[in-house]
Amino acid sequence: MHLSFILNAFTVYIERVHYLLLFIIYHYSSFIKKPEMTRHLAAVRAYRQQDGI
Repeated sequence: MHLSFILNAFTVYIERVHYLLLFIIYHYSSFIKKPEMTRHLAAVRAYRQQDGI
């Protein structure tokens, strides 16, 4: 039970860092095409819904 709590907290932390990185890349990288980033975000959302988060 304790281990699953730690894993859950760790997953949330990774997820937030992931979104922060995406935000930085999305706004500050001119060489990345925005439609690709939108597609990636859509894929992440679909994955999270599939997991029931």
